[in-house]
Amino acid sequence: MLRTWMQAVALVAVTSGAALAQAPPIKFEPTIVDVDGVGKVSAELGRFTVLEDRSKPQGRRIELVFARLKSTAATPGAPIVYLDGGPGGSGIGIARVPEYYRLFDGMRAAGDVILLSQRGTGFSSPRLACRGDGAPVPLDLFRSADRMADVLGPRSVACAAELRAKGIDLSAYTTVASADDLEDLRKALGVPKISLFGFSYGTHLALAAARRHPAGIERLILAGTEGPDHSQKLPHTYDLQLARLDALESRSPNAPRPRLVETARALLKTLQTTPVQVEVKLPGQAGSSSLTVGAEGLQYLLRRDIGDTNDTANLITLIRDASRGDYGMLARYAGRRFAELSGGSALMGTAMDCASGVSAERLAAINREAPGSLLGRMTNFPFPDICEVLTLPALPEEYRTPVVSTLPALFVSGSLDSNTPPYQAEQVRWGFPHSVHVIVENAGHESTLPMPEVQKLMVEFLLGGDVSGRRVVAPSPLAR
Repeated sequence: MLRTWMQAVALVAVTSGAALAQAPPIKFEPTIVDVDGVGKVSAELGRFTVLEDRSKPQGRRIELVFARLKSTAATPGAPIVYLDGGPGGSGIGIARVPEYYRLFDGMRAAGDVILLSQRGTGFSSPRLACRGDGAPVPLDLFRSADRMADVLGPRSVACAAELRAKGIDLSAYTTVASADDLEDLRKALGVPKISLFGFSYGTHLALAAARRHPAGIERLILAGTEGPDHSQKLPHTYDLQLARLDALESRSPNAPRPRLVETARALLKTLQTTPVQVEVKLPGQAGSSSLTVGAEGLQYLLRRDIGDTNDTANLITLIRDASRGDYGMLARYAGRRFAELSGGSALMGTAMDCASGVSAERLAAINREAPGSLLGRMTNFPFPDICEVLTLPALPEEYRTPVVSTLPALFVSGSLDSNTPPYQAEQVRWGFPHSVHVIVENAGHESTLPMPEVQKLMVEFLLGGDVSGRRVVAPSPLAR
């Protein structure tokens, strides 16, 4: 089996490389990145074009944009291309966050840092997003999954129609296409190799690139790993996450009773039959509005933030307070997500995740686990149904098979990250014999990369250092 996978990797690398034409040159211009709390940072803005659909050599070209932070090294190594998560995040945009800029600035010791807006995102054109028709979102959006589907589904359909009317081929926005974009970027930069640093979905993209273009890659950093068949989540992962949060809370003095798991399940049972009204202040409104939240609405809200330890204490408070009839924290979370969902439609993430798809084996496991699990059918809402509604087909099954690679790779996971849990990184590592996995204790999905200790070991790895055996521990999220 291993030999078969290795042969498949070699075949894909050869055929995909032969199919790609030489990328057009990059147009550079000076730019400024305004970093919060740091100030204005000089950089270069690069623009180049790629084929939207590489099966059509004379077809439409789209523009990709990136910011380049020049290396501080006397002899720079391979450029480091940062691949943001989402899908839909912008490498340029995240650099404005001071903790991330500090990381990118440190990586300049190893080589130029390329902050890429992937196809369909950020500064690249076209962007797969629509403003919407201005119609207000109903205040009972979070009543149930069916209500959310009835409201958000037509908005996505209308956005897809709007983008297609502009000539955009939504089926061309796949992780495979983005992986080939990275090879075009390498050629346009005129360098023999690039290193890839992916976060969350960005690791999914980096793995696709490692499979398709291994000869053009120097090293991989995969932070919060999403493997080829990890786009849709297993419900039991969130059950385990709540159990972990329960264990954390139970260690604190005067831990409340009943336990957190029991309280959460009782709350969901109550909301199933009796949705609650929460008062929120929405952007652009003078007074308050009353949002309806049912059990599946709460499950959606929990899924969005339960994997981030920056929110752990607040989510525990939400569950505890709401079970007593105090909906202040629930209102805070519901209002934030309601405002976000009211702001138009973004189809970049939808298109990419639909293309990545799910294997029949994993889908069967999801369907088997969902009944009775903490988040039920909201575990992956609105997938996979939205893919059929928007007629966005999945890539062939071979795409979701394991990646086998001899590239040096550093995996970094947070022990409390339920979005991309550490076991996913271990599954992927089976195909990477030259890899290291650092699990950061007490860290979550968003709180791992800002840690100075994590940033230091990443830079050390890029410089060729041995980071095996490292242990990094974050403070307890309940001690913050």
